[in-house]
Amino acid sequence: MSILGRFIEALSRILDEAYASSERTIPHPGVFFALSLALTFISALSNTPSMWFAAGLYSAMWAPVLKPRSRAFLAATGLTLLLGLVPALPILLLGVDQGKMPNASPPAVVSLVLFVSRVVLSPMPIIIAVTSLGWSTIAQGLSEWRLARRFVSRVNFFMLNTRFIASVFAYYLAGRESRVVVKSNSLSWRLLAVTLADVIAKFTEVSRDIVKAYESRCIRGC
Repeated sequence: MSILGRFIEALSRILDEAYASSERTIPHPGVFFALSLALTFISALSNTPSMWFAAGLYSAMWAPVLKPRSRAFLAATGLTLLLGLVPALPILLLGVDQGKMPNASPPAVVSLVLFVSRVVLSPMPIIIAVTSLGWSTIAQGLSEWRLARRFVSRVNFFMLNTRFIASVFAYYLAGRESRVVVKSNSLSWRLLAVTLADVIAKFTEVSRDIVKAYESRCIRGC
Protein backbone atom coordinates (compact mmCIF):
# COMPACT_ATOMS: atom_id res chain seq x y z
CA MET A 1 0.00 0.00 0.00
CA SER A 2 1.25 3.52 -0.75
CA ILE A 3 2.12 6.14 1.85
CA LEU A 4 -1.26 7.78 1.25
CA GLY A 5 -3.03 4.47 1.78
CA ARG A 6 -1.11 3.79 5.00
CA PHE A 7 -1.85 7.30 6.24
CA ILE A 8 -5.58 6.90 5.59
CA GLU A 9 -5.61 3.47 7.21
CA ALA A 10 -3.84 4.86 10.29
CA LEU A 11 -6.34 7.72 10.45
CA SER A 12 -9.23 5.26 10.31
CA ARG A 13 -7.71 3.17 13.11
CA ILE A 14 -7.17 6.26 15.28
CA LEU A 15 -10.78 7.36 14.83
CA ASP A 16 -12.07 3.87 15.60
CA GLU A 17 -10.18 3.72 18.89
CA ALA A 18 -10.83 7.36 19.79
CA TYR A 19 -14.58 6.86 19.36
CA ALA A 20 -14.66 4.06 21.96
CA SER A 21 -16.14 5.02 25.30
CA SER A 22 -14.75 4.65 28.82
CA GLU A 23 -16.35 4.41 32.23
CA ARG A 24 -14.46 7.34 33.74
CA THR A 25 -16.55 10.08 35.34
CA ILE A 26 -13.72 11.87 37.19
CA PRO A 27 -12.65 14.30 35.94
CA HIS A 28 -15.95 15.30 34.37
CA PRO A 29 -15.53 14.37 30.67
CA GLY A 30 -17.22 17.51 29.35
CA VAL A 31 -15.31 19.90 31.60
CA PHE A 32 -11.96 18.18 31.03
CA PHE A 33 -12.48 18.17 27.25
CA ALA A 34 -13.46 21.86 27.24
CA LEU A 35 -10.37 22.82 29.27
CA SER A 36 -8.11 20.70 27.07
CA LEU A 37 -9.61 22.19 23.91
CA ALA A 38 -9.15 25.73 25.24
CA LEU A 39 -5.52 25.06 26.19
CA THR A 40 -4.88 23.51 22.78
CA PHE A 41 -6.22 26.59 20.96
CA ILE A 42 -4.39 29.04 23.22
CA SER A 43 -1.05 27.26 22.89
CA ALA A 44 -1.47 26.77 19.13
CA LEU A 45 -2.21 30.47 18.56
CA SER A 46 0.44 31.71 20.98
CA ASN A 47 3.92 32.65 19.81
CA THR A 48 5.31 32.11 23.30
CA PRO A 49 7.22 28.82 23.73
CA SER A 50 6.25 28.74 27.40
CA MET A 51 2.61 28.15 26.38
CA TRP A 52 3.59 25.18 24.19
CA PHE A 53 5.56 23.61 27.03
CA ALA A 54 2.70 24.37 29.43
CA ALA A 55 0.43 22.31 27.18
CA GLY A 56 3.02 19.53 27.20
CA LEU A 57 3.34 19.68 31.01
CA TYR A 58 -0.46 19.62 31.40
CA SER A 59 -0.60 16.52 29.22
CA ALA A 60 2.28 14.84 31.05
CA MET A 61 0.50 15.38 34.38
CA TRP A 62 -2.79 13.86 33.21
CA ALA A 63 -1.43 11.01 31.10
CA PRO A 64 -0.44 8.76 34.07
CA VAL A 65 -3.81 9.41 35.70
CA LEU A 66 -6.07 8.85 32.70
CA LYS A 67 -3.88 6.25 30.96
CA PRO A 68 -4.78 6.92 27.30
CA ARG A 69 -5.11 4.03 24.87
CA SER A 70 -1.54 3.41 23.80
CA ARG A 71 -2.15 2.56 20.13
CA ALA A 72 -4.38 5.55 19.45
CA PHE A 73 -2.12 7.89 21.45
CA LEU A 74 1.08 6.78 19.73
CA ALA A 75 -0.55 6.91 16.29
CA ALA A 76 -1.93 10.42 16.87
CA THR A 77 1.39 11.63 18.27
CA GLY A 78 3.23 10.09 15.33
CA LEU A 79 0.99 11.89 12.85
CA THR A 80 1.47 15.25 14.58
CA LEU A 81 5.23 14.66 14.63
CA LEU A 82 5.12 13.87 10.92
CA LEU A 83 3.09 17.02 10.24
CA GLY A 84 5.72 18.99 12.15
CA LEU A 85 8.80 17.47 10.54
CA VAL A 86 7.66 17.59 6.91
CA PRO A 87 7.50 21.42 6.66
CA ALA A 88 10.25 21.96 9.24
CA LEU A 89 13.02 19.96 7.56
CA PRO A 90 13.44 22.52 4.74
CA ILE A 91 14.10 25.10 7.47
CA LEU A 92 16.95 22.98 8.81
CA LEU A 93 18.37 22.05 5.40
CA LEU A 94 17.91 25.34 3.54
CA GLY A 95 17.94 27.83 6.38
CA VAL A 96 16.19 31.20 6.39
CA ASP A 97 16.81 34.09 4.04
CA GLN A 98 18.92 36.36 6.22
CA GLY A 99 18.38 39.25 3.82
CA LYS A 100 14.67 39.34 4.57
CA MET A 101 15.02 38.74 8.33
CA PRO A 102 18.46 40.06 9.31
CA ASN A 103 17.74 40.61 13.01
CA ALA A 104 14.86 38.30 13.93
CA SER A 105 16.03 35.11 12.28
CA PRO A 106 17.17 32.43 14.79
CA PRO A 107 19.54 29.61 13.80
CA ALA A 108 18.02 26.91 11.63
CA VAL A 109 18.25 24.22 14.33
CA VAL A 110 16.48 26.48 16.84
CA SER A 111 13.76 27.24 14.30
CA LEU A 112 13.29 23.52 13.67
CA VAL A 113 13.04 22.67 17.39
CA LEU A 114 10.59 25.50 18.08
CA PHE A 115 8.39 24.66 15.11
CA VAL A 116 8.23 20.93 15.89
CA SER A 117 7.62 21.67 19.58
CA ARG A 118 4.71 23.90 18.70
CA VAL A 119 3.13 21.37 16.32
CA VAL A 120 3.59 18.38 18.64
CA LEU A 121 2.93 19.91 22.09
CA SER A 122 0.02 22.23 21.29
CA PRO A 123 -2.52 19.51 20.36
CA MET A 124 -1.33 17.17 23.12
CA PRO A 125 -4.05 18.14 25.67
CA ILE A 126 -6.86 17.32 23.25
CA ILE A 127 -5.11 14.09 22.18
CA ILE A 128 -4.86 13.01 25.84
CA ALA A 129 -8.53 13.84 26.43
CA VAL A 130 -9.89 11.98 23.41
CA THR A 131 -7.63 8.91 23.58
CA SER A 132 -8.18 8.41 27.31
CA LEU A 133 -11.87 9.22 27.80
CA GLY A 134 -13.13 8.37 24.31
CA TRP A 135 -15.39 10.62 22.27
CA SER A 136 -18.55 8.71 23.23
CA THR A 137 -17.96 9.49 26.91
CA ILE A 138 -17.01 13.09 26.14
CA ALA A 139 -20.14 13.53 24.02
CA GLN A 140 -22.33 12.36 26.89
CA GLY A 141 -20.66 14.87 29.21
CA LEU A 142 -21.00 17.74 26.73
CA SER A 143 -24.64 16.87 26.00
CA GLU A 144 -25.49 17.96 29.54
CA TRP A 145 -24.90 21.52 28.37
CA ARG A 146 -27.57 22.85 26.07
CA LEU A 147 -25.21 25.09 24.11
CA ALA A 148 -22.87 22.17 23.36
CA ARG A 149 -25.48 19.77 21.96
CA ARG A 150 -25.28 21.14 18.42
CA PHE A 151 -21.48 20.92 18.53
CA VAL A 152 -21.71 17.30 19.70
CA SER A 153 -24.11 16.47 16.87
CA ARG A 154 -21.76 17.93 14.26
CA VAL A 155 -18.72 16.11 15.66
CA ASN A 156 -20.65 12.84 15.77
CA PHE A 157 -21.47 13.26 12.09
CA PHE A 158 -17.84 14.08 11.28
CA MET A 159 -16.57 11.04 13.18
CA LEU A 160 -19.04 8.72 11.47
CA ASN A 161 -18.33 10.17 8.04
CA THR A 162 -14.54 10.28 8.34
CA ARG A 163 -14.14 6.85 9.91
CA PHE A 164 -16.13 5.12 7.19
CA ILE A 165 -14.68 7.04 4.25
CA ALA A 166 -11.09 6.62 5.50
CA SER A 167 -11.59 2.87 5.78
CA VAL A 168 -13.18 2.64 2.32
CA PHE A 169 -10.41 4.69 0.69
CA ALA A 170 -7.63 2.68 2.34
CA TYR A 171 -8.85 -0.59 0.84
CA TYR A 172 -9.80 1.13 -2.41
CA LEU A 173 -6.28 2.50 -2.92
CA ALA A 174 -4.75 -0.83 -1.96
CA GLY A 175 -6.92 -2.65 -4.50
CA ARG A 176 -6.12 -0.19 -7.29
CA GLU A 177 -2.37 -0.29 -6.65
CA SER A 178 -2.34 -4.09 -6.59
CA ARG A 179 -3.74 -4.14 -10.15
CA VAL A 180 -1.50 -1.50 -11.74
CA VAL A 181 2.19 -1.74 -12.56
CA VAL A 182 3.92 1.63 -12.87
CA LYS A 183 6.33 1.62 -15.82
CA SER A 184 7.17 5.28 -16.42
CA ASN A 185 6.80 8.74 -14.98
CA SER A 186 4.08 9.65 -17.44
CA LEU A 187 2.12 6.58 -16.40
CA SER A 188 2.63 7.55 -12.77
CA TRP A 189 1.05 10.94 -13.33
CA ARG A 190 -1.75 9.36 -15.34
CA LEU A 191 -2.34 6.83 -12.56
CA LEU A 192 -2.40 9.60 -9.96
CA ALA A 193 -4.95 11.59 -11.96
CA VAL A 194 -7.20 8.56 -12.49
CA THR A 195 -6.98 7.58 -8.82
CA LEU A 196 -7.79 11.12 -7.71
CA ALA A 197 -10.81 11.24 -10.00
CA ASP A 198 -12.00 7.87 -8.70
CA VAL A 199 -11.54 8.99 -5.10
CA ILE A 200 -13.55 12.16 -5.68
CA ALA A 201 -16.34 10.19 -7.32
CA LYS A 202 -16.32 7.59 -4.56
CA PHE A 203 -16.26 10.28 -1.88
CA THR A 204 -19.31 11.98 -3.39
CA GLU A 205 -21.24 8.71 -3.52
CA VAL A 206 -20.31 7.53 -0.02
CA SER A 207 -20.80 10.95 1.55
CA ARG A 208 -24.27 11.26 0.03
CA ASP A 209 -25.28 7.84 1.39
CA ILE A 210 -23.94 8.67 4.85
CA VAL A 211 -25.82 11.97 4.94
CA LYS A 212 -29.06 10.17 4.07
CA ALA A 213 -28.46 7.54 6.75
CA TYR A 214 -27.58 10.19 9.32
CA GLU A 215 -30.65 12.29 8.56
CA SER A 216 -32.94 9.26 8.75
CA ARG A 217 -31.77 8.57 12.33
CA CYS A 218 -31.39 12.18 13.44
CA ILE A 219 -33.67 13.22 16.29
CA ARG A 220 -34.97 16.68 16.99
CA GLY A 221 -32.21 19.12 17.87
CA CYS A 222 -29.52 17.63 15.60
